[in-house]
Amino acid sequence: MTDYENAEDMKKLIAEQCGIAGIVPKSRKLEEWTGHVTFAGDAQSTASITYFVAGSHYDLVSRVCGALERFCGTVSYLKKKELCCTSFTLLHYTSQHELPVIELSQVSFKLVFDLFAQMKLLLNNWESPGIIPKCLPELIISADLIVKTVIDRRTYDQDIGSNFERCFDTISLAVQILSLGLYLYSQAHTGAVHPFFLAHPLRRIGLFGTQPSPLDSEKAQVFVSLLQFTCMAEVTGDLVAVFGPRHCPEAESTQRAYDLLASPEDLADTWDVRRFITHAENQDKETLHAIEIGGGLICSVDDSEDLTDSENSISRLHWSRANDSVHLRKPFHLRSKALVGTTTVNTQCPMDEHQSWRHANEQMETLRAEEPYWKVSEAQAGIQGGQYAVAMFNITWVKQPGTTLKNIYLGGDIPLPFLKSDWGLQVSFCTGAARRVSLCNLLADVTPILMDALVQKLHGWNSLQMDHQMADALRGEDLRSWFDGLNRELQNDFTCIIRFVLLKFQDTGIDHSNEHLVVAWPRAINPFGCFKISCKKTNFWARMLADSGHCATFAYVTPLCLETDECKCQNQETARWKNTSAVLHTAVSLFVDNGRIPTVSSESWALRHEGSYLIGKPEMFLLGKAAISTSLIKVHDRARLYISTSKIPVRFQRRIRDRIREKQCTNTRAQQVLVSAKH
Repeated sequence: MTDYENAEDMKKLIAEQCGIAGIVPKSRKLEEWTGHVTFAGDAQSTASITYFVAGSHYDLVSRVCGALERFCGTVSYLKKKELCCTSFTLLHYTSQHELPVIELSQVSFKLVFDLFAQMKLLLNNWESPGIIPKCLPELIISADLIVKTVIDRRTYDQDIGSNFERCFDTISLAVQILSLGLYLYSQAHTGAVHPFFLAHPLRRIGLFGTQPSPLDSEKAQVFVSLLQFTCMAEVTGDLVAVFGPRHCPEAESTQRAYDLLASPEDLADTWDVRRFITHAENQDKETLHAIEIGGGLICSVDDSEDLTDSENSISRLHWSRANDSVHLRKPFHLRSKALVGTTTVNTQCPMDEHQSWRHANEQMETLRAEEPYWKVSEAQAGIQGGQYAVAMFNITWVKQPGTTLKNIYLGGDIPLPFLKSDWGLQVSFCTGAARRVSLCNLLADVTPILMDALVQKLHGWNSLQMDHQMADALRGEDLRSWFDGLNRELQNDFTCIIRFVLLKFQDTGIDHSNEHLVVAWPRAINPFGCFKISCKKTNFWARMLADSGHCATFAYVTPLCLETDECKCQNQETARWKNTSAVLHTAVSLFVDNGRIPTVSSESWALRHEGSYLIGKPEMFLLGKAAISTSLIKVHDRARLYISTSKIPVRFQRRIRDRIREKQCTNTRAQQVLVSAKH
């Protein structure tokens, strides 16, 4: 072997011997290569590697053994030159306390030489009876340990058995990991893979073991891709090449940075550690307080000054520049894994996710919801000359309608929480009083009427209604269990039916002019009949029901006699429609927008007597004034909310902290109110 001295020559040696994951372009005859390389992607930056070549089992063993022999020869030369010791390192994707990190792990050369010895034994005694069953178990144990260095045991398929093809698929994968890993180790795992014989660098490599062509680059058993460190990125100065399994697609994300899980010993083996810093009075030189590397120091971020003895404890370290203020805190061990980065998981945090979500609900908005806005559609500029020069510039603005809850939830699969939310509106024909109900109640009331009116009923309706009592299930408490008990075909039929009904009712509620409340009254002889209630005077409160990112209204007439102090029963068999609705029974909760921090917890929030609150779409300038009963006699009276037009200038409205909205979902804490117009 030629004598190599400097780092670039040594890197060239490893590229000559290991190629791309063990495949060396040593001749123009592709059949003499260890396997196949397929290039794809922009600038051929993605490579897929397989050792599959049509031939006998002996040919496969010979080719894999040849690649492993070149690896072992290279390692022996490096050890002779004192450029490596008993192992080398690999970077691989893993998780720590469910947080994705990059781990630096050792691969023992003894394990590799044991694998090579078993391969040579198998190859040299190929004709001996029983040699394959004898050698395969030992081979697969060594290869399995190598593969599991870079693939999490929780995601790796360990059921290999004694099948020759599957065993050598794993062995080939191990040799590919070793060969590519040694090349990456020679360049400190930084930057793209760019051996001297390639015209373009590789930014992503898929290792396929012995899988036959054609190869889908997205289905490799092991990926090598370029990822970003957090604070250690300033030490490496570039992206790092990381092994990861196909089961973890998030490991392919280049849009985020990852912490490093490594021992100080492995850091020194991989990157240029200048020195380990210990306490002068500490006799144990393997107990460290800092690591000097990359023009900075790696120190602990834990406050405790004692070395933790717990086997499961992971020290939390952080790299910072040497000129930054550094406090040497908790010591850490030379050979113990530590997490180097900026993101840590406090496993002692007492946060209750459910309770925290409820508290944060007042600040939460709906994904994709958007208020109406103005957009520039055209701009014109010109100049007119004569005795005088006149410059002109015109801009055309077009108002965009925004995205409402109806647009969001009716545009795709309808989620169950939306059906359970109180976006239905019942208006009593007898009294005119209105109340919010769930969409499930609306569907139970109107779906049979709409289905009976159709010439051809939607597929599955008869079975759902007669055999499975769909209307009762919609009114019940456990719609999910009922739905899961249906077969797949009936589930699809149910989804189509509720979508059909809700789409028919999407034009109810406040119309586009914001002047009328449209209320449907479907009957078998006229399924799409409706009333339009003018939103003036007594009915002015209805403007708060306008569709937006915080409100949706599906309104229909109910024969139920809903009574309040203002709305009493007509006591007539043939009641008259008065085309008015004086009061609404609903529930409201606090809404904190524009990223403001709430000044009061949602658990303790309540309407203040005579307090004023913005409500409804901002462009409608609605103000609700609360009235809370203080009478000892009427202690059960609900709070009142009187709606009027806000006289606060538009530019000041968003400064008002007191903003409310109707209850957004079933388990949101909200206050029951009766809403009416302010007289």
